[in-house]
Parts: sequence; C-alpha cells; structure tokens
Amino acid sequence: MSNYQKISDNIQKIIIDNPKIKGKLTWLNVSRAGKKELEYLRKKYGFELAHLQASSAKVIAERPIFNQKNNYFFITLHFPIFKDGNIIPAEINFFISHGYLITLNNSNIETLNNFFNTCKKDCDSVLAFQFESSAVLLYELLEKLMISCYPLLDKNSVSINKVQEMIFSQEQKKSVAEILLLKRNIINLRKIMLNHKNILKGLMEMKSAIVSHAQIKHYYLFTDRSFQKNLGNH
Repeated sequence: MSNYQKISDNIQKIIIDNPKIKGKLTWLNVSRAGKKELEYLRKKYGFELAHLQASSAKVIAERPIFNQKNNYFFITLHFPIFKDGNIIPAEINFFISHGYLITLNNSNIETLNNFFNTCKKDCDSVLAFQFESSAVLLYELLEKLMISCYPLLDKNSVSINKVQEMIFSQEQKKSVAEILLLKRNIINLRKIMLNHKNILKGLMEMKSAIVSHAQIKHYYLFTDRSFQKNLGNH
C-alpha cells in the first residue's frame, strides 16, 4: 500500500509499504526548494550544508555530482528537456539511503512528476514495491528519465530530414539557421547525457540490506548499456 502526505506546498511524501516485507520505503519529492524546504531536510535528516545549498532551486550545478557519505549518497544529474525549440538541461538532486529517496527539482521534468503520481496511486505496480529498496526505486526513476530522452532524439531526426529538404529546395539562408540550431541541440543532448556514465558506475556499487549487490548492478548496468546504445545511434 502507499500512504501519501502533502507536507507543504513544495514537499510531498509517499510511503511504500509492502506488508510482506519488514520496514517501509519513503519517497520525498521536493519542488523549487527554498530556505524552508532545505531547513526541513536539515532538521529531519541531518544532511551536510554544502549538499543542501547545492540543492537550492536557485543553484544550477555545472556538472553531475556523486558524493558518498557515511549514511547517505548525494547525487546531482541533468536531463534534457525541450523548451522554445532548444534542448536545455533540467536538474534533479537526489539524497538516497536505506529506507528513503529524496528528489529535489524545479517541477520542469514531466517524467519525474508522472512516476511520482504512479507511485502515489498504484505503488504495488512498481518494482520497488517488491523489495522496498531505495536503490531499486532510484533505478526505476532513472530508467524512465532516460527513456523519456528518446523522443528528443526523434525530434532531432525529424529536424535533420527537414534541413535536408531545405537544402535540396535551395533555401540556403533558412537552412543555415536550422542547421545551427540542430547542431546546438545535438551537442547539448550528448553533453548532458554522456556525463551520466561515471555516475551510473558509482550507483552500481551501492549496497542494500534487502537487494543483493548483483541485482543492483544488473539493473543499473542494463540501463547504462541501453541508453548508450540508443544515444550512439543518433
């Protein structure tokens, strides 16, 4: 079963509770984190100040982050979104430890919101319900986020065909502008996603009291290979 609680306007909580497994799994989703939200996390979980500051809605990291502390992991990842014809990075910060996953974002990633709502309404349909494992829940979320990038790859393919038609129809001035936009979008997409490779390697080494290390490694390795293969084909 899933227990949903709206802690504040910007903090939502789901508790995934499989009656066959001892313990519970909490997913806390924080939108547009400001001083109040970060102070709540500090008091509740005792996270390091540097990690909380990096999770502020006003701060955008230059690159992915993977830090392991004694009792939790802090991760920052970027995912491409389409805005005004351009592919730009959207950031998600993660705190993960045994029994909980915390995500912080600026509410601009539809896939994250959709998966949270799925867990809220029908959590026994997700893989994490079988294990009550934060590592598995994170794997499921990352897999969906990476799969959501494929339509952006398809948009690039459509744009390539469009530019080719312009070139053959001798619309040189218009095609130059389209080529520059397409080139920028392809570079941005690859830059955003290829940075995830080392992060995924770190996630493969995560330990869980419930799920075996071999299973965790299998999940994240499959996700990494699948995405690299599809990204390489575009």
